[in-house]
Amino acid sequence: MAIETRGEMNLLKLEKGLKEIVGDRVTTSEFERWFYRSDLAPIPSELKILFKTMPSAVVRPVTTEEISRVVAYCNEREIPMVPRAGGSSGLLGSVPKKGGIVIDLLGLSGAAEINEDRNTVVAEAGITWWDLDRRLRKRGLAAKSYPSSAKSATVGGWAMTSGDGIGSLKYGRVNDQILWAEVVLPDGSVQEFSPGRGLDDLFQSEGIFGVMTKAEIHVRDIPPAVSRHLIYFEEMESLLEAVVILARIEPKPYSIEIFDDRYLNLVKASGYHTPEFDAGNGFALVAFEGEREEIDEGRRKLGELLGAIKAVEREGAEEEWKQRLFLFRVRRAAPTIMLSAAVIPIDKGREFYSGLDRLRKRTMGLVGYITSPEEITLLPMYVTDERRLMEFAFSLHTPREIADLALEVGGYPGGGLGVWNAPYKNRVLSFEELAKRRQKKRTLDSKNIMNPGMWIDPPIILNPTLYRLGTSALALFDRVLPGRTETFGEFTYKDFVEEARACVQCGYCVNVCPTSQGWLSSTPRGKLLALKNFFLDRP
Repeated sequence: MAIETRGEMNLLKLEKGLKEIVGDRVTTSEFERWFYRSDLAPIPSELKILFKTMPSAVVRPVTTEEISRVVAYCNEREIPMVPRAGGSSGLLGSVPKKGGIVIDLLGLSGAAEINEDRNTVVAEAGITWWDLDRRLRKRGLAAKSYPSSAKSATVGGWAMTSGDGIGSLKYGRVNDQILWAEVVLPDGSVQEFSPGRGLDDLFQSEGIFGVMTKAEIHVRDIPPAVSRHLIYFEEMESLLEAVVILARIEPKPYSIEIFDDRYLNLVKASGYHTPEFDAGNGFALVAFEGEREEIDEGRRKLGELLGAIKAVEREGAEEEWKQRLFLFRVRRAAPTIMLSAAVIPIDKGREFYSGLDRLRKRTMGLVGYITSPEEITLLPMYVTDERRLMEFAFSLHTPREIADLALEVGGYPGGGLGVWNAPYKNRVLSFEELAKRRQKKRTLDSKNIMNPGMWIDPPIILNPTLYRLGTSALALFDRVLPGRTETFGEFTYKDFVEEARACVQCGYCVNVCPTSQGWLSSTPRGKLLALKNFFLDRP
């Protein structure tokens, strides 16, 4: 008879205790737990020693009461816990850093109480923005704004991170649209927060203060009219000067997305249709949504501006609009594409773009969203290869240099802090705000078990000084490596191996897969991740 180890007995005890709360919706299977060790971005094997990313258990509660009991159970036993929903961030925010339990919130996606008289919806935190908007549209309503990852990003996840995206130019961040939120605190108690009563502290906290379970969100009527325009610029620099004017058009556009020729090269190499373009070109996708008179006026204003900003309108706006949620379709063009984010003053776009030139040893495309008349969120993405250890490791100085460039022009790293942006917390948050959040963490989570190891207490190597020394060393070695020459021609990835490798792990498939049985392993995302790990990710 086999003798159980202490670890095995502890797992059995943990599983038994959690099953008393959620029934069979808990697993300690090593196979199932493996799928929760990563999010959108790959973790270099050399850095995995900094974290304990394998959870001891994964639990899938479906009610606030169950979450409350799970959290109280962990708190009593001082077990670390990490809330996770879509897992569509690349900053390690929904991945264990110190082991413990993953609380998978995708089961919290059933209820959406719509109030047509007040134009509000009370939505569970695990509902994706795509699903929520579809439910709203059946009742004549629509979300005011949503992330570019709306097919996998959830209500709670987006609110707890950046909160800006498509529609933010007209309606602001989702923070401005949430009327109240229900949160399970680290001791298991349930509390409701509203503006001026603790809600603002939760935004962009990334799950270190508690688990959001539901929120009431202000929504809009389905706009009676829409008008979308694809604007072509001969030079990307001219576009980045023109965004200052475009962002201030009245009536205000619903959304403005921009992209450069290098991004279009990646799209084309991935086998997708693109508008015609040449080297150095740039495009802006301008969308108006509202009353007919408002749309007509917006279209007229835009037409008058084109001459002044040295631009012309091209066909293809509707096709580009359909692709707005598929930013990572370029993943088919290269083994690995790493995405960074920078929020900068809108009048510093040209300066930022010029600064990217010195980082372009690797192919680097750019997409961006104007999120307010004052700011633009830019998403540089660069090509590397996680299968080639040296190439991938030496490329990891690039996100630091992009963040530094954003700070140079008066901006800051975007997408939240997570773990990888922890070295910049003193630059993103003021001294007073950082002190306030640390005090709140001590007050609410004295045992430091709610998503520990995040930006507020990262590994020592992410200390700003050590981080800079380490990434500077990588940059130095990277200079002596041969430059990567990327040739993007006709798309030729036709065999199954390359199709599997092209999966970006965005999570869009998770909530629509008919073969899913609840655990991540049964979804296309999990199957392809396992396939890549066991069979494909070799030089």
